[in-house]
Amino acid sequence: MDVSAPKRRKGETSLSGLPQPKRIKKEEPDSPPLLPQRLLVTSGSRRYADVPADCRKALPGFKRARETWSKKEAEVLKAMGLKPVRTFIREDGLVIDWTSSVPVWNDTLQRAGPDDLAAAMNRASETIPPPRLKFPKTEKPTAPASTLPVISPARPKPHVHLSTNTPAPRRSVTPSVSESASGQLEQPGPAKKRRVTEVASLDDIPRAAPPSLSTDEDYVYFDADADAEELYEEALKFLQRFIGTFDEDRSDLASAYSCTAMFSYRLHEPLRSDADSTATGAEKFASRPASRNPPDSNMHAALAVKQSRLDIVSALLSFSSKYKFLVDGKTNVLYDMQYLEDKQGLLLICYAEITDQQEEHRLSLDQSFVLRRKEDDREDSAIAGLWPVVAVNHQLTVRDLAQFPAQISGSQHPVNLLQDG
Repeated sequence: MDVSAPKRRKGETSLSGLPQPKRIKKEEPDSPPLLPQRLLVTSGSRRYADVPADCRKALPGFKRARETWSKKEAEVLKAMGLKPVRTFIREDGLVIDWTSSVPVWNDTLQRAGPDDLAAAMNRASETIPPPRLKFPKTEKPTAPASTLPVISPARPKPHVHLSTNTPAPRRSVTPSVSESASGQLEQPGPAKKRRVTEVASLDDIPRAAPPSLSTDEDYVYFDADADAEELYEEALKFLQRFIGTFDEDRSDLASAYSCTAMFSYRLHEPLRSDADSTATGAEKFASRPASRNPPDSNMHAALAVKQSRLDIVSALLSFSSKYKFLVDGKTNVLYDMQYLEDKQGLLLICYAEITDQQEEHRLSLDQSFVLRRKEDDREDSAIAGLWPVVAVNHQLTVRDLAQFPAQISGSQHPVNLLQDG
């Protein structure tokens, strides 16, 4: 009797040939998002967004009102046991940086009690799991055991009560000697010198006393808006003084530049052929350091940026002394200023005209200055005679008004930049 499996008919498939259902791997659920928790801190910042009405910039006396407001809020922090270290005030609010000698809660700024410290330590131990130590799998040595050196066991160390950051050595100071299979002794190399570390008791270490909360020696107050207003006024005085000194004695302008100042100038000229050697109107005032024409071998050495006060003044003295800013004590000046944040100074851009009264020839000067206070630089503050505000960068462009249209219209009223007295 034939008991073999029945033959499969055409068009039939076995169960094993059917597509098996796909298994989706179960992923572990994502951990819940971390919620803001109270933290124990020893430093931080507190912001006050509600600016009092009398501290608004548009009102008179806002500087004094802001100082009074900041001191009042600082006294509140002192009463809580905190130490204000820095105050920053602006039109949109006040920020006070503070420190504390003991931990405080970051939401209430209240000191933490003993139970609070214990709870915080328990939470920290629960949040941060202990690290898992994974040891790499080491393969068994293929060399015969007779070729491996025999290491002497480490000497037992006496129990030491004092703790130290340097781990105790596992081996004895004298290097051990191993014996090879052939019976020969291997000589050890020279022992390395080890630095001996003295371990002192924790009671012997002097502890610094906590800082006093009543001292204000390192307290810093900074009003960005008030600082900008003061720097605007000082920059305008700088421009007045610069123009007057430029006309009278340019050698005195050495005091108007920082020790790290840079200066460069160029003549804005129309294109001309190389055969045209006639001096342009701008070249009557200054030699051509750079122009829109390709450089040639006769280019003046002033093409390089001047990077010292002596070189800057030498370049200013090389300009023709016939041209003056002031005509009858007045000149047309357009200027704009932009305060730079983080005490980086101020950007001053100005447009003015200089005139050779004998030839009745006018030139325009486009100038840009980066100004900062003298005391903002350690090297500048140590030099006597520098102006209160000095130029860190100065760029000058000269144009001939006969070749280019004037940028100041005739309806512009002259501005008297000479200081009275």
